[in-house]
Amino acid sequence: LYPQSWEFWRILSNINVRLGKLDQALEEIRQSLTIVGDHPNVLYNVGLVYFHLDSLDQAKAYLNRSAEIRASSDTYYLLGHCAEKLGDSTAALSYYQMCVRSASDSDDRSAQEANKKILEAKRR
Repeated sequence: LYPQSWEFWRILSNINVRLGKLDQALEEIRQSLTIVGDHPNVLYNVGLVYFHLDSLDQAKAYLNRSAEIRASSDTYYLLGHCAEKLGDSTAALSYYQMCVRSASDSDDRSAQEANKKILEAKRR
């Protein structure tokens, strides 16, 4: 991996998210975005960092762009979580349902978690 590689910056950003160094992670994932442009994995990761920074509107913007390019269960799950934190339970439920529909297989962790959220919503 080389510093001019978008994957280098994405991986470094993911490490710093796990370490709780969110400002540094944001700077690194933005570097990745500068190199590669609108790549769905990078857009997802930008959204993830903003989510952890509690900048939910910014998180949603990047996550929606990622989903427009390539739908994924992880993206829809995180969009559902954003909507839930913003108090929009209807949108959250819709995103969780999209998460389940877009799951690649029955072992998809995001889809499993989304199913739990859907069942909780039905009980209310």
